This record gives sequence, C-alpha cells and structure tokens, in this order.
Amino acid sequence: MLVNEPPKSQVKTFLEQLRSNPAILNSLHHLKKLRGKPGNFYRIRFGEYRLGYEKRTDEIILYRILPRKEIYRYFPP
Repeated sequence: MLVNEPPKSQVKTFLEQLRSNPAILNSLHHLKKLRGKPGNFYRIRFGEYRLGYEKRTDEIILYRILPRKEIYRYFPP
C-alpha cells in the first residue's frame, strides 16, 4: 500500500489483497488487537480511518470503516 493514497483506495487495495491472500494479515504493521472486550477483535489503521474486523477460526468478518474518533463507539459490536 502506498502511504499517500486516499483511504478509500488504500482500503480497496487492501481488500483485494486480502481476498487473494488472507495470510497478509500476519504481516501488517498497522494491525492491533483490541483489549477490554471478549473475542478476537482487531483494527487496521488507514491514515485517520480504522477498519474493524473479527478473526474467527476459518473466516474474517469485516465490520466497519470509520474515522479514528468514531470507530471505538461502534466497534466491537
């Protein structure tokens, strides 16, 4: 991903890469496991935006893409 890309194109590029290679999640630097809530909830940083997702045994569930200040109000569910 390019650093200066707008978040929309960064997220689109990421989702295309994720679809073709789910193991990409293991090599991301902007990924963080959320604390304080039960479950395997994570967030990925895209500039001022965050993508919230849940990691399950055999699937990845994408929940929300919101500005940094709003993501933690609505995610995790």
